[in-house]
Amino acid sequence: KLKKKMYKFHIVVPFYNAEKFIEKNIRSIQKQNFKNFKVSIINDCSTDKSNEKLLPLVENDERFQIINNKINCGALANIINVLSKDENEPSKTIDVLLDGDDYLVANDVLDIVNFTYSRSKCLLTYGSFIRKSDGKLYGRKYPLRSINKREFRKVPWFAYPLRTFRHDLYQNIDQNDLKDEEGKYYSSGWDVALMLPMLEMAEYRQEFIADPLYFYNDDNPICDHKLRRKEQEFFEKQIRDKPIYKKINLPY
Repeated sequence: KLKKKMYKFHIVVPFYNAEKFIEKNIRSIQKQNFKNFKVSIINDCSTDKSNEKLLPLVENDERFQIINNKINCGALANIINVLSKDENEPSKTIDVLLDGDDYLVANDVLDIVNFTYSRSKCLLTYGSFIRKSDGKLYGRKYPLRSINKREFRKVPWFAYPLRTFRHDLYQNIDQNDLKDEEGKYYSSGWDVALMLPMLEMAEYRQEFIADPLYFYNDDNPICDHKLRRKEQEFFEKQIRDKPIYKKINLPY
């Protein structure tokens, strides 16, 4: 039996033109068995009817906050804007990242994540996802040798969704490491920019969750993987070349 809750969750959902997907996304959050969460939904200046689909779903649910951008900022800038706000208990707050066109695969996702943090005292998790285009499951843990040598910037990328982390871990990232050479938050490769510093700081206090928790909608025609692949590769190399973070000691 899964251990009773001790953490609270902050689910961050940035989206752009997700009218076809946002209902399934929101429903997947609302049906979670674990109820101790809040949700920040960021509409990044959508030009479709996303808000018309979204509002009836959450207008009577006080756990949800909708942020409507006046200009398009990009996923990372939206995530940073939300996570920069103060949390009363950062060591007991787990931040969860969920794209607006994706969704959680079952109603026990937050139960499993909470159990993982409670059991292992980890600082972040990553996991397995189901890809829509082929229905296959993807994900694996970083090799222990790579973790020991803190070679995250040299080895292939394994920090797949569902990505979660303790808020106090996030607070130790140097914001400059999330920005490109022009001083702007990365418009692509944001997951690499955000997770690499935390993987390095967490060292062995990271957990791979093998159970599939996340459905990745790679069929969306406007996903970065299709529209900005070269830009992703360019920024990822730039991010990987940044200095390695030292291990951090945070309370259990």
